[in-house]
Amino acid sequence: MAGRILDHVSKICLSLPDTELTMTWGAPHFRVANKIFCGCGKGKEGTALVFKLEIEHADILVSNDPRFTRSPYVGHKG
Repeated sequence: MAGRILDHVSKICLSLPDTELTMTWGAPHFRVANKIFCGCGKGKEGTALVFKLEIEHADILVSNDPRFTRSPYVGHKG
């Protein structure tokens, strides 16, 4: 399952201009201009995708869909 999810996310992310896939902290991450915007790893209930969002967009997702949570260390930043 995790492999299929990563394949699907990779196809989307790598279609964006100047995006590259790197292994960071032992997990795949997608970067533009050496800045991470998406990561894939193990979550509490399976595969987790982590995206950096503007705080307003994160607020909307977290408050309207229980599948979304804030990352414990950086989630308060968006």
